[in-house]
Amino acid sequence: MYNGQNVLIPLGGGGLQTDLPQSRISPTKLIEARNITLVNGYCEKAPGSRRWNQFNQFTGSTTIGAGIAAFTEFFPSKYNQRVIALGKDGSVHKFLSAFEKVLVTPQPGAPSILNIGQQPHFAVGGVEAIGNQRKVFIFTGLNQIQVIEGDSNTYRPIASPAADWSTNYPTFGLVYRSRLWVFGNTNLPDFLYLSEEGDYENFVVPGSPGATDPRLFDVFPGDGEGISGAFVFKN
Repeated sequence: MYNGQNVLIPLGGGGLQTDLPQSRISPTKLIEARNITLVNGYCEKAPGSRRWNQFNQFTGSTTIGAGIAAFTEFFPSKYNQRVIALGKDGSVHKFLSAFEKVLVTPQPGAPSILNIGQQPHFAVGGVEAIGNQRKVFIFTGLNQIQVIEGDSNTYRPIASPAADWSTNYPTFGLVYRSRLWVFGNTNLPDFLYLSEEGDYENFVVPGSPGATDPRLFDVFPGDGEGISGAFVFKN
């Protein structure tokens, strides 16, 4: 007959804590928790957590079978929330909710399927001036920057790309100070491209550029060639 003791292990009851070194985190804290919480003494689903990309038998909306390569939240208007997703098969989708989506199709001149050769990226912009639509910019690095305008179900190439974006394309972009800043194309890895102030789709630099025209900056970082990332901190 076995004689022993029952020992209670206080695992995770203190919730998630990741800001300290692991040697200073007590056994009652979690260093990793995927969509769960244990702060109430029970293992529960984290608030707001739900399964995405699922089949909906009521609307007939199917999953993105190849999986999702990237997605972003987008508000084409003040009260209309959308999620734009790029499938690993190069397809583009617009989720109207977690249970219903539509396929975003190419306009003439846009590739029918986007090439996914790296980690793709979205940038949300638009409304540069009164009356302009909100936009989603799609970066894959292997295609011209694609644009979804407003609540459209189609995408198209950016209107006025830089002169050297014929076979090499930016991989990353963000909106800062009324311009779209992009970079990451392999032919000029140290260059920052700034759109026209007030037009996120114009990167054509005139012969005598003015203050609001598109601009190019050669930013050589020294150790390690190429700009690898950017982030707007405190405006």
